Amino acid sequence: AEYEDWLTRRETFMEQAEANVVQIYSRMRPDAAAGQLAQLRAEMAASILMKLDARVASVILNEMDMKAAATLTSIMVSAARPEDPT
Repeated sequence: AEYEDWLTRRETFMEQAEANVVQIYSRMRPDAAAGQLAQLRAEMAASILMKLDARVASVILNEMDMKAAATLTSIMVSAARPEDPT
């Protein structure tokens, strides 16, 4: 029971932290957000971009190096693709 309580508190904290990070990036200047996201692991950056408003994410991707933006877009498309049931 103590472990389940700890796990619930941890999951709640992680959800709040994730929401805060997304909110921070949504309020940053696009060029600053692009620079910061370029320094993160690609999977992490793509995850953040996927949670942003599409308009905000597109402006940030526009500010990125073309290769980095293409890599992140590929990850985002792969993540959004439904799983193959076979």
